[in-house]
Amino acid sequence: MTDMTGLSSYAEGLFAAAAEIPTAEESRLVRCAEESAALEQLYIKYKADVYAFSLSLFNNRTIAEDCVQETFIRLPAAASGYRNSCSEAAFILGIAKNVSRELYRSEMRFRAGAADIEVNTPLSAASQSGVLEAVRELPKKFRTVLTLKIYSELTFKEISALLRIPESTLKSRYKRALAMLAARLEPDGTPKAAAAHTYYNERR
Repeated sequence: MTDMTGLSSYAEGLFAAAAEIPTAEESRLVRCAEESAALEQLYIKYKADVYAFSLSLFNNRTIAEDCVQETFIRLPAAASGYRNSCSEAAFILGIAKNVSRELYRSEMRFRAGAADIEVNTPLSAASQSGVLEAVRELPKKFRTVLTLKIYSELTFKEISALLRIPESTLKSRYKRALAMLAARLEPDGTPKAAAAHTYYNERR
């Protein structure tokens, strides 16, 4: 039997991204409308989270790249509504979700009738790990919850609010996603030889 605890620890080590909940006074979100330095700090810290989340939704590199830029353009105005009720990451990813959907709808206007969304790249072109490729290949509903839980370190409560899906459903999908990764990866993170065949059979 595959050691799911070990796999989760390995993945969490790969996807380390803190999501603290600062006080309102300390929050860079509160200051980013007036301080370019605060906005730059948020961009540096969360741009990878926004990219990964957007990519997990639509598997489209162009949309994900545009989403990063547009999310941080909108952030200063949106930050006035921040009330310290969630983490910085959850607030920013809430903006990214809306931006991604807008960008997707815009692209679909030029691709009317297309049945499938084009798969462009893995989550991180710089990564040498098979884990990222395996995550990218998961069905959307599993890929998204895994990305938000491990990569962005959101709680199931925050993910539930973000996606409007019950926590119980998210926990079930997360457990299934880890099992699917375990079926595709060796303990060192490299793909198993039969993983591709298994993946395509699952998608039929």
